[in-house]
Amino acid sequence: MITHKVLTLLFVLFALALAELSAPDLGIKQDMSVRLGEHKKGGNEKDGDRQWVWSSVIKLNKDKEAKEVITDSQMVALVHHASDQMHADENYKKTNAKLQPSVMSALLVGDEVYLASSMKGDYSFIYEYNAKPKKGKKAGTGEVRAHVPQEIKTALGTAKEPPRENDQHKNDASCGEVMASYTYLLKNHGAKLQGQNARVIAWIQDKSKNQAYDPCGTGDKVWGCDAFCSKMGFKVIDTKTPEDKKENIPGIAKHSQQELMTPALQKEVAEIRDTLKKEEEEKNKEAAKAKEQRKKEAEERRKKEAEDKKKKEAEDKKKKEDEDKKKKEAEDKKKKEDEDKKKKEAEDK
Repeated sequence: MITHKVLTLLFVLFALALAELSAPDLGIKQDMSVRLGEHKKGGNEKDGDRQWVWSSVIKLNKDKEAKEVITDSQMVALVHHASDQMHADENYKKTNAKLQPSVMSALLVGDEVYLASSMKGDYSFIYEYNAKPKKGKKAGTGEVRAHVPQEIKTALGTAKEPPRENDQHKNDASCGEVMASYTYLLKNHGAKLQGQNARVIAWIQDKSKNQAYDPCGTGDKVWGCDAFCSKMGFKVIDTKTPEDKKENIPGIAKHSQQELMTPALQKEVAEIRDTLKKEEEEKNKEAAKAKEQRKKEAEERRKKEAEDKKKKEAEDKKKKEDEDKKKKEAEDKKKKEDEDKKKKEAEDK
């Protein structure tokens, strides 16, 4: 007889399977153009040129009777699905946890949605330097890389306003909102993004959270994507907006991926590789020099120790000889005194 618990479990499994089947394929995949790898120059751990980001561009079919191509509630559902599909991706699963993006953003422009995760990687993708670099590295003060589209440069450059005086975006502009904007500007060959009535929403999924997410910097003492989105003129969808659970997301006409790698970026990552290679060579040279110096110092120590030992042995030998000589002289003196004493005693008799 089937128990109530078994029926409940079967119902839950059926509901999960149904939800999986009903979720639209958003084409979320890793952008290998910036990850690089075995089949392209770079992409090795020591090259310092790797980035991890997942993205997709989807075109929606607008319902003729609908006032807008997609509602805010549907956008929340869409970005949630995008986050789930990123986490389900095989490349994502085999990526080191420290390099797995936790945030997915959706930027609606017209009837297209630009989906992009936050970016993790070896170098600051937008800025010349990280605001909080590794020990010994230069700290960034707002210098934006040459490959970055002008609209993004301008928005970041004007985001610093009192009382929030940080020079750079709090997360070095590695967030999904910036990556989605970058994707739009590349795909549309620099066509203006500001003034397009764009809407944006982010979703975070990590060990403690799985929910809609405000742009970083919101309510914070340092600015981030909150200021960036404001400068870009985006409408940020309220995270309290209820998610459309009915799967009424407009039909997807097609999905594609806009790779972030460009000739200008290729030049910059080549410079990064060359710089790191030179630093590694210099480091190895210094290490070899230090090793040679240690070897020389060790040889000098051994030589001095041998000389000191020889000197001490000579001193000890001379000391012993002197002691033996004194001892013999004392013995000879005593012997003579004894002989003289006996002789005198004999004469006295």
